[in-house]
Amino acid sequence: MPSPVTSDPLETAPTPLKQETAQTFFELHKKSMPELDIFTQAELQWGALKGQVLGMFYAHPDQPDAIEFAGDVNNFVSAHRYRVYAPTDKLLDLIVNALVPKIDRVVLGGLRMTENRLPLPGKALPKVDVTVSATDFKGTRTALFGKTRLGKSNIVKLVTEAIIKATDKNRDVGTLIFDADGE
Repeated sequence: MPSPVTSDPLETAPTPLKQETAQTFFELHKKSMPELDIFTQAELQWGALKGQVLGMFYAHPDQPDAIEFAGDVNNFVSAHRYRVYAPTDKLLDLIVNALVPKIDRVVLGGLRMTENRLPLPGKALPKVDVTVSATDFKGTRTALFGKTRLGKSNIVKLVTEAIIKATDKNRDVGTLIFDADGE
């Protein structure tokens, strides 16, 4: 049985030279060195994050213009040559909405990369819609949890409206909503 996840996926991880880096900083501060030279600065800038791979997108084997998603990774190589790139809006849209069925799709809102809305220096905030399909809610029990003032009640209203529109002809879905502190 897989072990439960106990760490924050964005938690820092120690680098192999963590002890030496701390010792260097200590020595530099002890000598009251006002600024580091660029070479020392480059050496001390290494960092690491703990993370989890949720899956991967890969080229569809039979359709050259299509992709598929797998919940595992078929290959893992040493990370010393990896590079990290920020995805474009088009790629973010693919990551966020690729698995959402096109039937009865509704836009819930826009993608926010973090809780704050501050852009990265020199980069605009992404403009990517977040969608769901009303068919995903038919015949299921669904709960929505989140922090205060983040729009949970509004999301419930949008999803309910999408379900009503999707079942407009045959009325085959019943919905019961509990929103104790909502409007």
